[in-house]
Amino acid sequence: MYAPLRCHGHHALLTGVGAPEAWLERAAELGLPVLALPEVDSLAGLVELLEAAAEGPVRPLVACELTDGGDRPGRVVALVESEVGYRNLCRLVTRRRLGHSPGEAGPDSPSAEEDPGASFDLVQEIAAHQEGLLLLADHPRLLLALNGRVEPRRLLALLSPAAPGLGGLRDP
Repeated sequence: MYAPLRCHGHHALLTGVGAPEAWLERAAELGLPVLALPEVDSLAGLVELLEAAAEGPVRPLVACELTDGGDRPGRVVALVESEVGYRNLCRLVTRRRLGHSPGEAGPDSPSAEEDPGASFDLVQEIAAHQEGLLLLADHPRLLLALNGRVEPRRLLALLSPAAPGLGGLRDP
């Protein structure tokens, strides 16, 4: 079974096109049973996706594409497999956006120019909030760093032979 896991709807700023309804319609035309529309560091389009899929044949997958703080390379697509996973995904997104979770001591108030999530350590946070999530890492740095810190069944490689910076992986 094929399922697209890294499509971007119009809520994914600068990377997405099309409304969730259009993505779901196309997925149904192709006979796909499921579709994920992971936003980058956000769950902004989730409600629209779930509402659009409520009556259709394509099951939506709750997901988010998480980036590391400090402009470190690599991303992880986190797919929710349970209610605990959804809570953990919400924590990860909040910590990425704010640099901390509400209710805990956060960093000193950053100025408008600073990125409060710059200190976000994707590997450390995923290791702490992995329960209920399936994780697709797209960079060798992340795969190596998460190896041994994440349950093996939760971590999958999402590497493309054409990915920039992967050198010798040009010949599939």
